[in-house]
Amino acid sequence: MTDRKRTTAIRLFTQIYNRFVVNSVGLWDGRKFNCGKRAYYQFRQLSDDLCREYQLSTIKNPKRKTPRSIYFAEKNGEPTKYNLMREALDAALKVSVDGNDLRKALREQGYELDANPARKYATLRRIGSKKAVRLYRLGEEYDLPALRERIEENRQRYAYDLGYQRYKPVPVQCPQPKRLRLKGFFSTVKKVGGFRGLYLHYCYCLGILPKGSKRRPLSPELREECRRLDSISRQAQLICREKLDTAEDITDFISGKQAEIKELGDARRKFYNRLRRCDDGVEVAQIKAQRDRLTAAMAVCRKDIKAAEGVLSRSDRLKENLKLEKKMQALRMGRTQDKYQRRSVARWPR
Repeated sequence: MTDRKRTTAIRLFTQIYNRFVVNSVGLWDGRKFNCGKRAYYQFRQLSDDLCREYQLSTIKNPKRKTPRSIYFAEKNGEPTKYNLMREALDAALKVSVDGNDLRKALREQGYELDANPARKYATLRRIGSKKAVRLYRLGEEYDLPALRERIEENRQRYAYDLGYQRYKPVPVQCPQPKRLRLKGFFSTVKKVGGFRGLYLHYCYCLGILPKGSKRRPLSPELREECRRLDSISRQAQLICREKLDTAEDITDFISGKQAEIKELGDARRKFYNRLRRCDDGVEVAQIKAQRDRLTAAMAVCRKDIKAAEGVLSRSDRLKENLKLEKKMQALRMGRTQDKYQRRSVARWPR
């Protein structure tokens, strides 16, 4: 036996696991066994009890299945909700020597940390969101014990290294307004409103407009939206090209495109019928070219319909994200105090 086979055999013999043999039909009542979620958790609890009885290890926090979209987005390095949380924690831990520093640094990035010892799990959530994420779901190195260790390392480093940069609040930014000369009067300037104005302002906050802008969003919601720039740009181009400002305009546009698809489909069906009766090679090639041209036109119409439907479904979320971005900008400018800063926060657990 080679060394590789011997190592594989040792691993197989050292892996201990439990198997449950269940009769699918009840002995006394003859009812069929239903293996649902409740039964799954009961089997898992029974397996954990057996492992504890024989001094074997158990999984404390089993990981849930990661959604397919988030899995591939994280694999490609796109800014997902969990990646942004990890980046915020890493940036805050670099300048924190206690729990208060960590909370303040996270709050300036748009996150709220709840490490209340009365709760079972420490959580992190966006300031504008009601749903929190448990820290252990971000990885073992971001769980509460790991955060305590990294903060303790920073505290020791700060005690002996005078060059270590401790957390300092972000200074209030007071940019000077630009002076521009306008020819004419403001009363004659045509204001862009509706969906066009909403999307143009949203693209400006994302840093898409104007071209070459170095502007970066402050709120986590807008930073996560950067992974959807293609669809947002496609929708903005559509409503600006077709001048769709209201929901009625979009509804009429969708109805017109659906009617156009029906007409193109009827015309394409005629070319399919001609292909069945045609034997000439040159004519067959011409008919196929005309058929493919109609198919491409139908594909463009379907893309326009999908983009228009996306505008209707995304407009409310865009407005909420803009409100959160304005709140973060106001905090950075020092013009107001967020209600989450005034709320009492539990002490950092020792």
